[in-house]
Amino acid sequence: MSVSEYVPLIQTYFPASEWGMGECVMEAESHGNPNAHATVGEDSRGLMQINVAEGANPQYAVLNLYDPDTNVRVAAEMWGRSGWGPWSTAPACRGVAASPALSGIDRIIPNIGQIGGVDARLVVVGLLVLVALAES
Repeated sequence: MSVSEYVPLIQTYFPASEWGMGECVMEAESHGNPNAHATVGEDSRGLMQINVAEGANPQYAVLNLYDPDTNVRVAAEMWGRSGWGPWSTAPACRGVAASPALSGIDRIIPNIGQIGGVDARLVVVGLLVLVALAES
């Protein structure tokens, strides 16, 4: 599983200006795992970790948020209403995605390739997000 597999969904549902943020948030939230499920103090599901707990977005609990298309579509709907506010990882992604991160990494480290079958650009983005979160 890799975020790069789901880039076409991000590009389908989000405006081009948000593609980098979408990739970064997905990496930070689920590492590209469509079956990710966070249950400590929340009920966040799927690639973009849509929180369906009371007080968050319970209206989406009836949907199959483990389906990548459904998850990214719902995330884009949420983004359309609230921007990146619902995602706690978004502040750390702002600087990374603004580069735009993935194409910027290609310029810095050409032909970076893959690490353990994962797009290495996303590994770098993930590390940058972790550093930013640790500093905040």
